[in-house]
Amino acid sequence: MERISYADLMPSLVSLANNPETEKELREAYRSIEMWKMTLKQDAEEIQEEVKGESFRADLMLSGTELRIALGGRLDTISAPELLEKYERIVRGQAVSTVDIDAQNLQYVSSAGIRVLLMIYKALNSKENFRMLNVNEDVKGILEVTGFDTFFL
Repeated sequence: MERISYADLMPSLVSLANNPETEKELREAYRSIEMWKMTLKQDAEEIQEEVKGESFRADLMLSGTELRIALGGRLDTISAPELLEKYERIVRGQAVSTVDIDAQNLQYVSSAGIRVLLMIYKALNSKENFRMLNVNEDVKGILEVTGFDTFFL
């Protein structure tokens, strides 16, 4: 956010094109009027959220339009709503084009956890930009039995 003078944003006035001196006086008259200008810097900033529980951990980082989520522990009925809440908070008002989920430390995923993963998957315009990385054999087996391996893996 920055404070700027209205005179700095004032466009050239066509009606005063033949009278530059009057236009200059008008700008000086508007010099004392100030306004706030807000600029969003999505590419430069990173937004982070964290979920910590007894048996679950998630680190979410939005950098530009890329969301990275690192999961650990058990994504189940208790932890899934927390993950969904943090996900919704971090992407609110943001354009997300890619989601990478690092499941290296994920030990278990329940149907509630799969539901949250599916919601994140469906929120993307391009489903090819959703990737689950480093999925261990236990979680991979759960996804295969439920048929969600075709979406997530």
